[in-house]
Amino acid sequence: MRRPARDLRSARENEEAADFIVRTLAPLCDEEDNRVIASIAGGRKTMGALLYGAMSLLGKEQDRVTHVLVGEPYEECRDFFYPNQPVQELRPFRAAPDDPTIPASGARIELADLPFVALRNRFEELNEPRRSFAGLVQRYVRTERPALLRRPPRLALQIDAGLLTVEGRPIRLSGRELLVAAFLHQRASEALPHFADRHETVPPLVDYLRQWRRERPHHRATARLSGDLDQDDLSKALAGLRTKLRRAGLDSAIPHLAPERGRIDFDLAD
Repeated sequence: MRRPARDLRSARENEEAADFIVRTLAPLCDEEDNRVIASIAGGRKTMGALLYGAMSLLGKEQDRVTHVLVGEPYEECRDFFYPNQPVQELRPFRAAPDDPTIPASGARIELADLPFVALRNRFEELNEPRRSFAGLVQRYVRTERPALLRRPPRLALQIDAGLLTVEGRPIRLSGRELLVAAFLHQRASEALPHFADRHETVPPLVDYLRQWRRERPHHRATARLSGDLDQDDLSKALAGLRTKLRRAGLDSAIPHLAPERGRIDFDLAD
């Protein structure tokens, strides 16, 4: 049951406020045509911090986080709201009784944009229900944890489905990306040596493509694999694989599966 909060003074009240912010903000940020402008001005400092954190977890690149800046001594005036307010004569709360009042109209207000990182791109494959602030943070932490691993990634390839599963996360491949992944996965499974460069890789890859066409004439990727492959095709396939690994939050797998330079192979977990 929802009820107004008198204040945020306890850990439980802060947790409830955080969950409320996430539940309210998520559907607004999910709408691609919406541009959310979140202001952290006013309220408790914790509320502003929670709103900023929620925007980092849920916001899109086009959304904004703003803060209203008011110069001295107006930030010390409890009755100041905006320059054209009806009550103009104000007194800072630290002023002495005989100090003169100041007019609200003299205040200068500035709107500042606060940069934030739109982390929601990392959740593209997670379908996070986003019921709570803490749950969303923990889900993101679990997503990033493989980046700390130094061992080769756990891998599974389903050629018919065009699906490469890395550390339990499915990545959909098609065309030359799928062909190159299948080629390198087969070689790694057979413990064959890695290739030193693209020039060395292309001839056996072309042979594998011919075998692919004979064995899978009706596979949906076969129609896209017209003609032979060259070094440029191989580079584009590996670049596409790197992009999809990053989108899935699997940056740590790139050196094992599609390094930027050097050897070409799949380094698989035992």
